[in-house]
Amino acid sequence: LPTGPAARWQTRIGGQVFGSPVVREDTVYIATSGGVLNAVQVPDGKLRWAHGLGEAVHGSVAVTDDAVLVAGDVALHR
Repeated sequence: LPTGPAARWQTRIGGQVFGSPVVREDTVYIATSGGVLNAVQVPDGKLRWAHGLGEAVHGSVAVTDDAVLVAGDVALHR
């Protein structure tokens, strides 16, 4: 088993994660197979917000200065 520091926090986000999480400033953006885009605070793991997309996501999120983009199985969401 790997050894090292313990996780700082854990959070439930309602689905499996197939893409890489994206960190921007103090927020982690994670899309799930349950069709939810989550924004989680880096310092404490608390959910900042969640947005239902209405379709599964099996990839990563892209974050720009003014948008969060995620491709679902059918559509691109902004």
